[in-house]
Amino acid sequence: MITNTEAMPAPFHAISLYCTLCGSDKEYHIQIQPAGNELYTVNIQYGRRGSSLTAGTKTPRPVSLEAAQKIYNKLAGEKTSKGYAAGRNGQAFQPTPLAQKDTGLQPQLLNSIDESDLSTYLTHPGYWMQEKKNGRRRRIRKTGKEIVGTNKLGWAIALAEPLIDAVRALPIHTLELDGEEIGDTLHCFDLTYADRAYSDLTYDQRYDCLGSLLARSPQANLQLIPTAYRTEEKQALFTLLQQQNAEGVVFKDFSAPYTAGRPASGGPQLKFKFLATGSFIVVAHNAKRSVQIGALTASGIQNMSNVTIPMNHTIPPLGSTVEIQYLYAFPLTHALFQPVYLGEREDVVAAECVLSQLKYIQDSQLHPD
Repeated sequence: MITNTEAMPAPFHAISLYCTLCGSDKEYHIQIQPAGNELYTVNIQYGRRGSSLTAGTKTPRPVSLEAAQKIYNKLAGEKTSKGYAAGRNGQAFQPTPLAQKDTGLQPQLLNSIDESDLSTYLTHPGYWMQEKKNGRRRRIRKTGKEIVGTNKLGWAIALAEPLIDAVRALPIHTLELDGEEIGDTLHCFDLTYADRAYSDLTYDQRYDCLGSLLARSPQANLQLIPTAYRTEEKQALFTLLQQQNAEGVVFKDFSAPYTAGRPASGGPQLKFKFLATGSFIVVAHNAKRSVQIGALTASGIQNMSNVTIPMNHTIPPLGSTVEIQYLYAFPLTHALFQPVYLGEREDVVAAECVLSQLKYIQDSQLHPD
């Protein structure tokens, strides 16, 4: 643990703790990360060793170095008092060197389409369709043996060791993959660099190169996202994914280059979700594992709904951003119908938690014939 503010030699500190008491096999990771302007955050990852770890922060807003150290020391002290120890049986989780937090490796982000637009893209010969995986967006850069993973903000994040090993094993010196991370697997759908820039190529060219690379050097932790091309294939896959309760689908213009960021509207890559999800701000803690969430409006935060936090999640701190799945929102109150807590979103800033993201119930649902 850090005990001397003056003696701190570097802007990044981390500790990895493990617990095997009473048959358990758990890990807990804590990092102090620079956030600019001499401010810092304290981030954590925890869970059963070898499984997908839950990530979070103990500082919804950056704090001074002194405050960050107090939080860091308190967390480490609490965990060691409960039987955790440092360095037990090696590390199963690799922290990214977060002094390089903003990597500049921004992903191409998608706008949503309405149900009324579906038939257009299902039948359009210029758009391919893929499953929208319910994971975390990741771009991964390989330079020799060095591997850097980023979230949808372009910030460096920690990756599971099996995924790092899989990327490192690919026979390309400099590589940039794009995909959705679930557990320790990256479901790959784009390739933007392979010893030269691919971002100016059309999507069909990039996807073909990605498929060839993964087929030439198969890695269990790197999976190619299947694609439907023709109308009948897209319609069949769409029906199958609905039956499987998948998150949704993505339509991609096969002739478009890779463009980082999110277009103001439309764009060459579009998403449709079967169930609505949104990012919201935690505005209050309630009794019995429940929090109140809100969204930003022009006049401030609109309080909306109470959401139960499942037992396999920690209570998110006030001010943090969380992901909620719901059926629809009511127009007058903005309350969510059947909200389900999915977890904290370290890659979503509060400014994105706007009221305009809501999917409202239609009049035909309120007053069926």
